[in-house]
Amino acid sequence: MKLSTSELDGITVVDLCNVVAGPACARVFVELGATVLKIDPMRPQHSPTIMVTFAGETAVGKRSIIVDTDTDEGRAILHRAVAGADLVMANKLDSQFARMGLDPAS
Repeated sequence: MKLSTSELDGITVVDLCNVVAGPACARVFVELGATVLKIDPMRPQHSPTIMVTFAGETAVGKRSIIVDTDTDEGRAILHRAVAGADLVMANKLDSQFARMGLDPAS
């Protein structure tokens, strides 16, 4: 079955990925018609080459916000985005999810 570019219309994806592979995978969802919200941290976790240059390719078509998940307000924004998503993509450690309040216990 061949997918059309509107195959994923109405699907919302939250992209919490970093570096290259994760954001590139999330971009495929954009190309298939999904709405992808890219959430980046206030403090970059990698070099400008990764955070800026690669984002020029992997962020195309995504909606993007920067959120400080170390604050209550930032975590509330993140939780609202995740609650409204059909899919959350992330390449993070369990401890990182726990700090964001997105672990199973939370």
